This record gives sequence, structure tokens and C-alpha cells, in this order.
Amino acid sequence: MKSLSDLVNEMKEFESRFKSGTGFLIISDDPGFCYWRGQVILALEQMPGNKYAEKIISLLEGMNGYNEPAIFQDIRGRLKTLAESTNQQKETSLNVYNTNDATLSEEKNPKLFISYSHDDESHKKWVLKLATDLRQHMGVDVTFDQWDLRVGGDLSLFMEQGLSDAALVLCVCSEEYVKKADAGVRGTGFEKMIIVQSMLQNTNTDHIIPIVRNNPSKQKTPRFLGTKLYIDFSDDSQYISSLSELVRRIYNEDVSKKPPIGQSPFSDKYTMAIDLKNAIEKTQYHSPELSGTVSFDYSNNSGSYIIGTGEYEFETQWSTCGHNSIHAYRDKVKAIGYISGCSAFPNLEEIMSFDYSSRARVVYIGEVVVWQNKYGHFAATKITGVRSESQGVVGNISFEYKIYA
Repeated sequence: MKSLSDLVNEMKEFESRFKSGTGFLIISDDPGFCYWRGQVILALEQMPGNKYAEKIISLLEGMNGYNEPAIFQDIRGRLKTLAESTNQQKETSLNVYNTNDATLSEEKNPKLFISYSHDDESHKKWVLKLATDLRQHMGVDVTFDQWDLRVGGDLSLFMEQGLSDAALVLCVCSEEYVKKADAGVRGTGFEKMIIVQSMLQNTNTDHIIPIVRNNPSKQKTPRFLGTKLYIDFSDDSQYISSLSELVRRIYNEDVSKKPPIGQSPFSDKYTMAIDLKNAIEKTQYHSPELSGTVSFDYSNNSGSYIIGTGEYEFETQWSTCGHNSIHAYRDKVKAIGYISGCSAFPNLEEIMSFDYSSRARVVYIGEVVVWQNKYGHFAATKITGVRSESQGVVGNISFEYKIYA
């Protein structure tokens, strides 16, 4: 019966990076997460044809009965699937992001994987906002753990497949992310391992886009990204400018080129530029979280502000009324409910008692209005401040909101 040391030593015949003996098994802090497993899969994917898959399968078969770790079962299943694909004798490179600029710029919805660390709830919410803006408003097909990884799901498999399917990788370089990537620990360390393997295989690393957020340290990016330029998202007041730079980078519109002969001001190019500008600016009027506070200029964006996302999305709409009141409209939702003087968020039973008969309502500071979307879900907003729009004065509304999910 082969020992674990025998298995690893025989693997070194075709993969020199493998370490000797059982010391190669390195379990990370995450349950069920194995660095060795990832290395085996990644090494396999770099090799031509099925002969290596067949060899590793034979080695693993020899391990039966030898206190086999549960992760071997997953590895064997994957390798058998690959080995049985005898009609697909192709070389697979770890650089699965190998997409040239021309292809990416023409791709309608470029695939992007977000790599970040769960520093705290505030940071997770900020990354959720960015992911939502990119996917919903910018047309980027984002793979994101808060959407795509279910409770009980395989974290390492999610990261492997997500990075393999993506054309681009967005690294959110917070201070914690940099520390974890450099130390090679937890999920961030595993994602770094996959990205570094890709960089070693290809001189073109344009598929990796670093951005900086929550990082007051001098080292803004991990060592493996040390030579790459980054986009700074540290200043919230510059979010729209930074997002515009990121979107242009994603769609390969950021490269400075020799300017062509100028076009007519009536050409479609200017129309497209305005459309892009409007799409980027609309992200200012969307909060994807299930609860929060909002303050915005209702004289812009046709008075609309979106809260929530997906089936729990509500497009609220407002217009000027009085010095301590605001008009609310149901034009973008199924219905709006109102009870004069109601100042507390209602429970679901109390929501049924609201009056939903009108298209528009005058809502005063301190009052609550209820919104029902096309999916039948409910949200409530409580007005906390109003500044009326008048000559030389920008209109503004502030409200707290709660989505009943």
C-alpha cells in the first residue's frame, strides 16, 4: 500500500514544485480548505492531454485504505472526469483569463471576479455596492461571493471556478487583503495562489485590476501586484470619478492612443459618451442594501432613487412640495401606501392597513410611506429631512429605509 509520502514523491516526477512527504499537506484556517488540493488541480490544468490525469488517478487508487483524507475523494472525482474526456486532447493553460484587448472591448458583458477580504461589515457593504453598480448599471458579469456562494458551499471550488471562468480579476486591496495575500492565508491567500500561477504562465497580466480601499498603510497592494498601477477608491467623494476610470479599464477604453481626425459633433460617438456618463452617474442614486439612510438631490435623475436589488428592488420617485414635505409617486412601483401621521416603521401586519389608492402622496418630515414593487415585496421609507427646490437652491431629501425581506 502506498503512503502519502510515496504519492507526493511520485508526483514530483512531472511537477517539480511539489514538496516532499506529508509536510506538503497544509491545511488553512478555513474548514475543508486545502492548499495541497488546489496545487494538484492547478498543476494538472497546466499539462497537455489526459496522460497525467490517468497517472494521478492510478496513484490515488493505490491510496485506498490509507487513512485517505476526504479531500482525495474530490480530487479523484475531478481527475476521472478529465481523464475520461479522451476526445478533448488539448493543452489547458492556467491563464484562463487569456482574452485579448480586441475581444474584450467587443464583449457585451465581460466576466469579472472580485477578490477581496471580509475585513468588517462596512467593507463588505462597500464591495457589495461596487459589485452591484458594475453588474446592474455597467453591464459587467460579476462573480461575487455574497451572491454566488451559498451557505454550506465549497469555498475553494467557488474560488477555483470563479477565477477560471472570469476574463478579468478585480483585487480590492484593503490593508487586511494585502496582509493576507502576502502571508498566503485563508481565502485571500488561495486566490492569490491561483492568480500568481496565471502570472507565471503569461507575460500579459492585463486581466488583473487592483483597486485600493481602506488602506492607510504605505504598501497599497500585495507584493505580487507591486508593479501594477491601481485605481484609488479611498475617497468616497471621488467614487464616481474612480468608477468611471474602472469601467473604462474593464472595457479597454482607457488606453491613450494617437487621436484620430475629429468627428462630426452629430456622430453617434458623442451620443454613446453621454449614455456612458449618464449610466455612471446613475450609480449615485442606488443603495443595494436592505436597510440604510439616503440623502440625494431629487432635482436630478428625474427624482428617482433605487433601494435594494433584484426582486427586492424599489425605485422610489420624489418631487418638490413644501418646506417640510415632499411628493412621493408610485410611477416606478406597483403601489405606495400612506397613513397620515405614521412615524414608525410598520410590521408586515400593519402594512396591510395603509391606504394604497393614490398615485401620489404628500409626505411630511417624520412620516413613513410604504412601497410595493412588482414582485409583491414591501419597503418603507421615513422622511428625515427636506430642502425645497427653488431658484438658486438645490432640492434635497433625506430618508431612512427598510426592506421587508
